[in-house]
Amino acid sequence: MKLSSNQAEQWDKTVVQRHGHSNSTAGIRIIELHQQHIHHVGTLWRETEYKNFVPYSPQLDGLHVAQCGSSTEVQAAAEAGYHKLLLAPSHSLLMKSERVRLIREMLLAGTAGERDSALQKLLPLMTAEYEHMLAVLHRHAAIHGYVRLLDAPIMQMLPSIADLELRMGVVQRFAADSDLSVERHRLHQQWLKLKQWKQWLHSGNGDKCMLSSAVVEWIDMQAEALFRAEQRLANQGYDIQLTVLLPYEAGSWKQHVGCVRLAAEQILGVHATRSYPIVGIRIEHAVRAREDMSQSGRLGGLGGQFVLPEIDMDWEEVDFVWMSRGGEQTNEYDHF
Repeated sequence: MKLSSNQAEQWDKTVVQRHGHSNSTAGIRIIELHQQHIHHVGTLWRETEYKNFVPYSPQLDGLHVAQCGSSTEVQAAAEAGYHKLLLAPSHSLLMKSERVRLIREMLLAGTAGERDSALQKLLPLMTAEYEHMLAVLHRHAAIHGYVRLLDAPIMQMLPSIADLELRMGVVQRFAADSDLSVERHRLHQQWLKLKQWKQWLHSGNGDKCMLSSAVVEWIDMQAEALFRAEQRLANQGYDIQLTVLLPYEAGSWKQHVGCVRLAAEQILGVHATRSYPIVGIRIEHAVRAREDMSQSGRLGGLGGQFVLPEIDMDWEEVDFVWMSRGGEQTNEYDHF
């Protein structure tokens, strides 16, 4: 049977809408969490199951969080009924030219003052990024977001030594110019700092070492940007509650937690003593199961035994600990 022109047009619109909805939810993962309080340990949220995207239903058992990697996914998850979102922005957001330039300026700074200057220039850019991430939400939807702060491997952010030496060579030709002599000295200091970073990274620290692992001020700047974005949106009528979810870093987790709490107190004021959590620590844990795990990923029956990791941490220092099963799939090309 042939379709009339109006019917065909309506059919085409439906196909486009379905295709668009499919694309917006394809990367969303639904995480089921089991919450418990462990004596002498603290509040533990343990991932028990991963699911592909399904619209939220009140009949779902347990706590379900939608993990989103783009503003499109944030909007789709909220519209599907999810009020708890795990926001995991890709580090590709930091690869824009101006951001790369400022991050390199921070990493190659010769003094604490120069490093702080670069971080202060990054702050408004990161605030705008977080604000854009959350502004897609409906103003009257009560949303609780658990946010992994933007981070990136240091190795990917550093310039190459060859490129820096090329710039030094160009400046060297005009060294007689007094103005360029200052630039020559600055480039030489950056070259020395870059050599230090390269040697440090190749001495066993690996190419997966993140900015937050080596530059404590990075966490401070990111937390300030996030809470500033939350405050701006709250002033516009948004009902958004944000909790920072930090990766566990041996030896530095406590300092990172302190940075987040201080940023919340300075920006949110009395609201920083709110009833919902300010900061949690995310740890990948090992699971020992005496029964096979089902295809859905749920621990089999009562045979599954959860093993707490041995770490240098007083768990009561944080609002909660989020135990990830690991092996997650992320799309590094998602963009907020």
